[in-house]
Amino acid sequence: MSKLEDIVPPLELCKRIPAGEFEESVLVWRERIGNISRDDRIKIREPEDISYKVESAEVNYFPAPTLAEILAKLPLGITGLCTVQTWDHRYAGCKLDTSNDIREFEDADRNPAAAALRLWFKVRGNGDVR
Repeated sequence: MSKLEDIVPPLELCKRIPAGEFEESVLVWRERIGNISRDDRIKIREPEDISYKVESAEVNYFPAPTLAEILAKLPLGITGLCTVQTWDHRYAGCKLDTSNDIREFEDADRNPAAAALRLWFKVRGNGDVR
């Protein structure tokens, strides 16, 4: 069965999204770190979803953009050159073809949103995104 986690990049990658980016994403990762437990899940963004600390746990929220939201944030000239595909039933990739220079951003979990977010990081100049 498909889960919301299947249509957004993984939490560790979403944590790298700079503050202020993807604020309008409809989904967020909710990370709760307690004294003895940890709970990560995807939920629909609510207006009150801000990071806060409670007595025995800290709750953080990170944008969890979908593939469509990520592609909408890429520069207009880039989106026309970007193709998203899966292969070998294991990988998802986002290829950027600029002047015969093909750059591939793969995700071993077969998650196109993760591959596209890596491309978004690269376009923004956020360094190594693997």
